[in-house]
Parts: sequence; C-alpha cells; structure tokens
Amino acid sequence: PAMAGVALLAPQIVVLYGGDQYADAATPLIVFACANLLCAIHYSYGEGLVYILGKDKQLLFHNIIGAVCNLLPGIICAVLGVFNSVIAAITLMCAYVVLVTLDIIYLRRKCGYNYTPFNKHTLLYVLASALFIPIILLPKSWFYANCGTYSDIIFTVVMILICIPLYFVIVLLVELKLFKNQALAEKINGIKSKFSSKKSKKEIVAENNENNENK
Repeated sequence: PAMAGVALLAPQIVVLYGGDQYADAATPLIVFACANLLCAIHYSYGEGLVYILGKDKQLLFHNIIGAVCNLLPGIICAVLGVFNSVIAAITLMCAYVVLVTLDIIYLRRKCGYNYTPFNKHTLLYVLASALFIPIILLPKSWFYANCGTYSDIIFTVVMILICIPLYFVIVLLVELKLFKNQALAEKINGIKSKFSSKKSKKEIVAENNENNENK
C-alpha cells in the first residue's frame, strides 16, 4: 500500500521535493515504486530464505544474472541513444522480475519450499492498495479547481493524512487477523467460561441457606 500511494502521488511528490523543473521525474518514480515491491519480495525470500539455508553462492549467482539483466539493456539503449531515466527504471524492474523468478524456481525445485508471491496474504495487500486509487484520483480534480496556488501541497497533505491511517488499519487487520485471531478467540472463550463458572449471588445465598438447614 505504501508504494501504491507513492506511485499515485508521484507527480505531486516530485514537484514538492524538487520543483516544477523536475516534473518529468514522476514517471520514473512510478516505475521505481513498482520495482520496490519486487525488491521487497526478493529480499524477503531470496536474501532471507536462500541465504539462511546456506546457499550464498546460489544467491550470488542470482544477483549476477539480475545485474546483467539490468545493465545489458541499459547499455544497448545508451548505444542506440534512447537511454533515459524511464528506461533505467524499467530495466531495474525487469531485473527484479528475473531475480524473484529465479528465487521461486530455486526454492521450489531445490529446497522443496512451495512458495508463491501471490497468495491470500499478498492478495489482501493488493486489494488494500487498490483502495488508494479512488481515494487519491477521484477528489484530485476538485482540489486543483478549488485550492489555487497551493493545490499541490494541500492535496498531498490531505491524501497522506487519509492514506497513512488507512494503511495502518489494513496492516492491523491483515497481519493480526483481528477477526479470525485464534488467540483472541481463546481469550474470549476463557473469559466466557470463567464467568459461566461463577455462581450468582442468589445461588450462593441459596446454597448457604441449604447448608445451614442441613446442619
């Protein structure tokens, strides 16, 4: 979700950070935001699992292939005179696609780890990120029509104030699985059983009276 927010607010972020003269950098920033998602997958499962398993040479091999996939198209484009920041971002994203693919293939075939980046957990994040699209794009024209000179600042600040709390709520619901949390359910059941096992005051008084009569 954070990268989705960066991609959607890229034009405003670039202008606010660098000025109007760097407005063209918005497109590379959007691509870099997408590349960072793949980078996170690679570092979680490539650098994480493959390295922990002691397969550092295999990881080095993957990184070399990724570097070649990043550099070679860039060199070709530079020779042809068409190299620019957008192409640099695209080649980086393609390199991470190759890295993630190599990580998945190795983990499945050599380590027996049936990993896929697209599961119920990650799909929840994708759906959560999709919420940012209408939140940011729908009111955009209204802000620019009514906020005048400071429309970029006001729009960006308002969207950040909306999206950051929403992001943390999403993380809370997804990671902790608030509504399906087994520990929470066990705690609630324990509290219920504790209260159900307690006798009411009337029951205690009646029991004491009965004991006194028996005596």
